[in-house]
Amino acid sequence: MDFDLYKNTLEYPSQSQFATTYWYRAGAVVAKRVGNGEIEILDARVGDDIELGACTKETAVDKDAFRDARAAYSAESGRLTELFKRDLFVELGIVGHPKAEKLYSIAWDMGHSSGFSDIETVAWDLLPLIQD
Repeated sequence: MDFDLYKNTLEYPSQSQFATTYWYRAGAVVAKRVGNGEIEILDARVGDDIELGACTKETAVDKDAFRDARAAYSAESGRLTELFKRDLFVELGIVGHPKAEKLYSIAWDMGHSSGFSDIETVAWDLLPLIQD
């Protein structure tokens, strides 16, 4: 099996990707950073008269966008897992077999912490138990 087919290519979302940080001085925003990007200086005095370390710092996270990105990542992982399972059943020759799901469940429990290749290995080891 080509296990690269089952790798999630979406970047795993981190909360910092959806955060905007603001630096304030005397109630005015003097700088900001969106996500993990560069700090954008909004007041020309920053660096000369104003040090960011002396400013009030606030970080706001777009929680809805973060949640949506996590849901998209999880959905893609689930889709790839189902694709792997379908392909594994074809490879093992057990499509439609009444014990195919049970075999997969046991193979998953025994091998998923090490990845799809270990699930496949365990499934091959268990296959004789359900063959006629």
